[in-house]
Amino acid sequence: MLLDASLEGARRVGRRRGPRGVRAGRAAPAPLLRPRPGQRGIVTCGGLCPGLNDVIRAIVMSLPPPLRVSRVIGFQYGYEGLVASFGHARLELTPARVSRIHEMGGTVLGSSRGNQDVGEMVDTLERERIDILFTIGGDGTLRGAHAIAEEVARRGAI
Repeated sequence: MLLDASLEGARRVGRRRGPRGVRAGRAAPAPLLRPRPGQRGIVTCGGLCPGLNDVIRAIVMSLPPPLRVSRVIGFQYGYEGLVASFGHARLELTPARVSRIHEMGGTVLGSSRGNQDVGEMVDTLERERIDILFTIGGDGTLRGAHAIAEEVARRGAI
């Protein structure tokens, strides 16, 4: 959730003075992101590292009530899971399904490395009606997420 981090928002913070003239007080949340109800997707890419299942679990457990999510879909084996020709199954991630995955190593979704066709990945996101895709990984994963966002914008799907 994003909070109001503007200068005006900072001025609204409490009136108490802290060390070195810093003002401290209770922050009043002012959400800037108001996603519409819909389906969310999660993909893990790149090398394995501790905590991937923890991140997947945290996303799934925090989404349904506040964001009115109808489904959370896990795409298996990295960005390959977004390319239909690979034939990887999708997993519906429910709170019951992810409740204990933080006790396992690796990632329940699997992972892969390498570039995939961005157009095909966006086609899959449209076909599956994914409104928000959570990408978990390193710098290559973020480059891929950026390419997906650019393709979505190019198509005018935002």
